[in-house]
Amino acid sequence: MLAQAMPLRASVLCTKIARVAPSRICRRLVRCLPPLRVSSLSGGDTTCVSEAPHPAELSESAARGRYRGACELELRSEQRDYILGITSLWMLVPAAHAVTSLLSGGLPAELTDPHLLSMAQCVQLRRAVALSTLLPACVISLAAWRWPQNQAYAAIDRGCARTFFAGLVATNLLLQDYELAVACPAGILLLYGASAASEHLGFPRARLWTHASFRCAGFWWAYASCCNGIESIQPWYFALTMAAYWAHIGWCSTGSKGPHYASGCAVVAVMAAAATLMSPALQLQWPAVGT
Repeated sequence: MLAQAMPLRASVLCTKIARVAPSRICRRLVRCLPPLRVSSLSGGDTTCVSEAPHPAELSESAARGRYRGACELELRSEQRDYILGITSLWMLVPAAHAVTSLLSGGLPAELTDPHLLSMAQCVQLRRAVALSTLLPACVISLAAWRWPQNQAYAAIDRGCARTFFAGLVATNLLLQDYELAVACPAGILLLYGASAASEHLGFPRARLWTHASFRCAGFWWAYASCCNGIESIQPWYFALTMAAYWAHIGWCSTGSKGPHYASGCAVVAVMAAAATLMSPALQLQWPAVGT
């Protein structure tokens, strides 16, 4: 009776082993087997077929790929924040034009009755509004891009930008300058929408170029408002300034990370000072400022 039960128990045990761990047994057998050599059809050289990768190895390589992608995405985000932060100082160029224009034409002091403002006073009012909103926006933008995790800086930055936008639209409407009151703001809003969309979709490099384009349009809008309108933008000055602006952004975007934030700000400040001194609109105002 015992002899009859022993083969039965052995067969049951083999069946359980085959059911419980077939993949483990097969995996060990595959690892122990030598590489398979396949003869070519011509009977010449043999080809060695390597062992198939283990599923754990595949998951590990996929995890390394995801980690590398996350690191690259974070690096691009830091690079974008660095570039968009230091290029905020380009707004000092129209601010400098507003200062010299106000000094040459006098401050808009007679504002007791807005209905009696002359055209010259409206122009000076536009420059005063641009100056009073540009400087805080520039300073807050530097801080907001330097510490992007601080939501308070980001909220103040948006508030300053909207105040600047609304102030320039209102003063240009007062002057009935519809190129600066309607056309330029519409283009700026489109570029801002593209920048916001690229951020929402998670494309930091696209966000860099769309937001830089948005800031570029805002720069020339502020420049024209602080000078004498669109006609104050000379073609050679526009081309030279844009070449410096985009070449600097392209150079910064090629590296892994930019230099120290203060060093980058100093470089852009020097470029903005050179652009201010070369401006034909500013050169026309120097004699009036001297008198």
